[in-house]
Amino acid sequence: MPNYINYPSWLHPEIIKGIPITWYSLSYIIIIIISPGLTNLT
Repeated sequence: MPNYINYPSWLHPEIIKGIPITWYSLSYIIIIIISPGLTNLT
C-alpha cells in the first residue's frame, strides 16, 4: 500500500504553466493586497 496519493495529471501547483506562482503564494499576494484596507475599518 503506497504512503502517498496519486494526483491527477491535470492538477499542478502552478496557476499558469511556466510561471513560478503557486496557489499557495497567490493566497499570500491577495492577503498582502487586501490587508491594508482591512486595517482601516475602525
